[in-house]
Amino acid sequence: MKNRIAVIGLISTLIIGNVIPTCAIEQTVQEQISQEIAKTNQNISDEERQEIEKLIEEGKNVEGGWDTKEQHAWMNKVKSFNERYNDNMLYDDIKSICEEEYTSDNNVNHELARLMALRDGFEIDIDKLITRGKQFKVCDNVSLDTDDGTPEAFLWALNVYHYNERHPDNGEYDHLKYKSYHASRGLFLGEERDEIVSILNIMKGQEVTARKLDKIYVDENDIKHDYLKNECFDKTGLRVYGTYTYYYNKGTPRELNREITKYEVDTDTPLQVGTNDIKISATYDGEEYTTSVRVYVKETNTNDENEYDDELIDLIREGKSISNLNSTAAYNWVLQVKKYNEAHNENSLYDEIKKKCEDMINTSINDTDKNMVIAYLNVIKDEKISDIKLSNIYVEGNYKTVYNEGETFDKTNLEVYGIYKYTYDNGNTRNITKAIKDYVVSPNKALNRNDKKVTIKVNNGEVTRSVDVSIYVNYKEDISDKETTTTPDKESPTTSNKEQATTDVKTTVKANKKKCKVPKLTKVKNKKVIYGKGPKGAKVHIKIGKKTYIKKINKKGKFVLKIKKKISKKTKIVIWTTKKGLKASNKTVWYVKK
Repeated sequence: MKNRIAVIGLISTLIIGNVIPTCAIEQTVQEQISQEIAKTNQNISDEERQEIEKLIEEGKNVEGGWDTKEQHAWMNKVKSFNERYNDNMLYDDIKSICEEEYTSDNNVNHELARLMALRDGFEIDIDKLITRGKQFKVCDNVSLDTDDGTPEAFLWALNVYHYNERHPDNGEYDHLKYKSYHASRGLFLGEERDEIVSILNIMKGQEVTARKLDKIYVDENDIKHDYLKNECFDKTGLRVYGTYTYYYNKGTPRELNREITKYEVDTDTPLQVGTNDIKISATYDGEEYTTSVRVYVKETNTNDENEYDDELIDLIREGKSISNLNSTAAYNWVLQVKKYNEAHNENSLYDEIKKKCEDMINTSINDTDKNMVIAYLNVIKDEKISDIKLSNIYVEGNYKTVYNEGETFDKTNLEVYGIYKYTYDNGNTRNITKAIKDYVVSPNKALNRNDKKVTIKVNNGEVTRSVDVSIYVNYKEDISDKETTTTPDKESPTTSNKEQATTDVKTTVKANKKKCKVPKLTKVKNKKVIYGKGPKGAKVHIKIGKKTYIKKINKKGKFVLKIKKKISKKTKIVIWTTKKGLKASNKTVWYVKK
């Protein structure tokens, strides 16, 4: 099947690439495509064919019903085949059907259709597709107007889909892609069959009568934007595209984007300090089309992070010159300011600039917000950082907190963050959070039964900050007695936010002590707020995915946990309680229903 991938890649290049600069797909190219597609029908080994035939035969004899063992067993065989021959052209499609939560006759028939396509290749004759489609009122004595579709029916829709993919310039491409894909993955063909046949009839004999270039634009994500004085523009990574309107003898006009390989750009003239707009031009039907790429040039290379170059001055000047707030230029300016702010994220007004830019992008640009951003830019233009001081540290991550005596603290997955106070020469201050790699853990030795915490310490000049991380150490006698029911989960408790960073779990487990009462989860609101009940004064441990949160149960026996990210449906939540003088409670498992 490896040959198929190469063939498909060649076809994509022929169709999508800019090999047709001024007209529709030429007949010689279409013939070449047809020849290459025809080859795909033969590029299958005898071993593969035998295995596919066996799977098809077994699939046709699978017992019907909904989510049966027989269906699952057969789908697993198909999945195994697909993974062993993962270079087949339908790999992703087959995999997605296999991984659906439930299975049915419908899933089986979908997979049978795809196995038939791998065995036989795809139909490349539009007349045969039309004729076959018209015959699909009844197939194998099963009406396609019922809630069931046959493998043959789905195979036909799949053939149409791939025929359409091989002719992406046709005027009905988008419409046919949606209809054929839906039909190939639906419950039945129904009215889609008739619509698909009608679209194919339009495509038959359809020709491009004219093609008009509307504009050109660039993808500049992979190019170099920052230069030094007298360097020349480097076009490496630059991709130029044209937006065309295609006109057909049958059907409606359609807008298509095609890459342009023949264009002009100056790569010889030295760049000047400041903002440079690099002109890119392409000629089509005797008319020149232009666009530009903005790059930024410094006088010299510097490691001074507080030095702002002329780019900022240009942004201020450009913002003042904008009169039409609804223009493309206005929105482009906002995007450039946002990009600059992200690249210089240690300025004193980073948060304010970010919010204003996002507000204007998501709503509309107005004079008040524009002028406020210009004012912010003027403030940061000349500012310098005068002092950086470590204020506090905290830890996060799914790190290990439960140990056996004799083990040492494991820093795996431990994330240490510092909150730094930045002071600027204009009097502004700002707190910035950064990850810290250089820290000390104590005690850095074999842990014993008396160790309830370890201390994370960070030295920053004359300032030292520390935070305690709660741990639990199993007694040797508990381990030898194999009283596993009295030992908390190895992954809990986990400290996962600033407030919990200094939480001290002082649970003492002894064989003769009672267990803490089991907590109860009462409600999950908006998939972000968890409500529950438990023993007064105890701590409840709430494990969601890989993170474990710790909350104290109030005097009324209630607790509330607010999390930043919404919990998805069917998420597993494990809860238990701990309290001084008591063993940890048994764990209770809950699942989010809605």
